[in-house]
Amino acid sequence: MKSLKNVSNDLLIEAFMKAIELKLDQDFCDLIKEEINDRGLMIQYQKNSQA
Repeated sequence: MKSLKNVSNDLLIEAFMKAIELKLDQDFCDLIKEEINDRGLMIQYQKNSQA
């Protein structure tokens, strides 16, 4: 999603975690997660599950 390109990595991950916590629309969460994956970032729960 082009509009997410200007969002910092930290803010993107924070927004994703908050969206999950608040149980926001799954499509919205998926859009954020897709951008996180496109950037090659790891989310804290992903790091823990890989251990």
